[in-house]
Amino acid sequence: MTSPRPEDDEVALELPLTGWCVTQCCVDHVFTIKLWGQQGEFSIRIEAGFEFLPSRDAEIVHIRSGIIRELAPALEVFGSSVDRAGVYKGGELSIDFSNGMSIRVEPDENYEAWVVSGPHDFHVVALPGGGIATWRSEGSEE
Repeated sequence: MTSPRPEDDEVALELPLTGWCVTQCCVDHVFTIKLWGQQGEFSIRIEAGFEFLPSRDAEIVHIRSGIIRELAPALEVFGSSVDRAGVYKGGELSIDFSNGMSIRVEPDENYEAWVVSGPHDFHVVALPGGGIATWRSEGSEE
């Protein structure tokens, strides 16, 4: 969104969130989106600045990390359902909502920019400097 993604940055993981509904937006020193689906709850914790597109024909809103008042436009995702969510090998998180809104979170050079966790101990984390890590606890269901 601000800078083009490198051509070799492929989708590393399609997140299993299609059709899941945003049931809660939480604001503390980070922005957390909670989604509910038939299998339980997913949590997307955004710990870095990110880009929010309020609609397909709108301008991108740049939301800086730690600036609480800038989060107000992103609260509009409440009640939306996910159309597509994916993670790129370089560490970008991309969420498209069925109503035309979208969120993009680039990796941070020094910190974990975002964390996605869900049912069956599902975890995906943006690594500092780029890339991702995924894991499930031992004995968890696939």
